[in-house]
Amino acid sequence: MNRFSNIVSVASLAGFFLLPAAGLQAEETILQISADQMRTHNITTAAPSVDTTIFSPAYPAEISIANNQVSAISPLHAGVVTSMSALEGMRVDAGDVLAEIASPEFLEEQRLYLDAVSAFRASEINFQRDLKLFEEGIISEKRRLDAQLERDQAANKLRQAETSLKLQGLTDAGLKALATGDAFHKTLSLKAPFAGEILTQTADVGDNVTEGEALYTLGQMDALWVRIHVPADMRPLIATGAVVRLVKEQIAGKVLSVGRMIHGADQGILVTAEIREGTEKLIPGQFTAASIALAGDARHTLKVPRQAVIKEAGKHYVFVKTAAGFSVQPVTLISEEPDFYGITGDITASMDVAVTGIAVLKGMVQGLGSEE
Repeated sequence: MNRFSNIVSVASLAGFFLLPAAGLQAEETILQISADQMRTHNITTAAPSVDTTIFSPAYPAEISIANNQVSAISPLHAGVVTSMSALEGMRVDAGDVLAEIASPEFLEEQRLYLDAVSAFRASEINFQRDLKLFEEGIISEKRRLDAQLERDQAANKLRQAETSLKLQGLTDAGLKALATGDAFHKTLSLKAPFAGEILTQTADVGDNVTEGEALYTLGQMDALWVRIHVPADMRPLIATGAVVRLVKEQIAGKVLSVGRMIHGADQGILVTAEIREGTEKLIPGQFTAASIALAGDARHTLKVPRQAVIKEAGKHYVFVKTAAGFSVQPVTLISEEPDFYGITGDITASMDVAVTGIAVLKGMVQGLGSEE
C-alpha cells in the first residue's frame, strides 16, 4: 500500500466519486489530463477578463424609505378619533383628509382666533380715529403712538393665532370663513402633507390620542434607501457616490453615506445607498443582498465565470491549464456578480482556467490519497 502521488492521472475517472476526499493541496497538486480526455469529459477553458470595476461580495441589506420622504400623521392636540378614511397600502394625494379628531383644545384655538380677530378690528378702528385726531391737532403724538402700538400688538396676536390654525390644516379660505362666522370647525382634520402611500395605521376610530401621537405613517416611494451591513475593514474601499447593485433584483443605486460606527450585532459598519429606478420592485422592510463598487486599483482583478471557482475548507480555487493538464491555484474572492466572480491571486489574464467539467477535475483531486 503506497501513498498517492500529488500528480494524478485521469485514467480511472469512472470511480473517483467513491474515493474519500483528501482536500485540495493547491500548491503541489497537478492533474495530468490529455486533450482527448478533456473532450471526453467536456472540460473546456477560457481566459479570465480584466475587471475594471471591482464589486464587493454581496452583503446583507434592508430596504427602507428615505428619511426625507416619510411623515408621521399626528394631531397637534389631544382628542378622540371620530373617523379614519385611509387604509394601509392606499395611495393618497396631497391635501386628502385622512382622519378627524374631536378635540376641545382645537375648539379653544378657534375661539382664541376669533378673539384675536375682534381685538385687531377694534385696535385698528381706535388707531384710525386717533390718527385723524392727531392730524387735526386735537391729541398728542404720544396718544397716537400708544394707539399704533396697541394695533401692532393685536396684529401680532392675530398672526400667531392664524399660524397655529394653519399648522392644524386650516386654509386661508377656512380662516376667512371662520372669521366671518360662517364655519366653526367641530373636528380637527388631519391631511396628507404630500402625495404618497399609507405605510402603517396605528389608531382606530374611537381611540383617545395624545398630542403628537401618530395615526398613520405616510411615505413616498420615488426613492428608497438600502442599508447595507459591511465588514469594518472594507470601509476604506467604499466611497460616497459608488455604484451599488442589488444582486437578486439587478437594480442599481449609489452610496449616500458610509458609517463610522461599529454595530454591536455584527461588528460591521452601515453603508446607506439610494435607489431611484426600479423602486416598484422593492418593498420597505424587505431583506436583500447588495454588492458595492470598491475604490482602488482594479488592474490585478480578474473576472471568471462563477462555476470556475470552487470552495474547499473556506478557501477558493481555480483550475489553471498547464502543458500537462491542470494545476490547482488558490485565489481570493474580491467581487461577486450573478454570473461572475472577481478574483486575485497568482494568475494572469493570459492563463486559461477550466470553466466546464469542474466536477470531473474536483473529483480527481478528491481522489488523492487512495490506493493505486
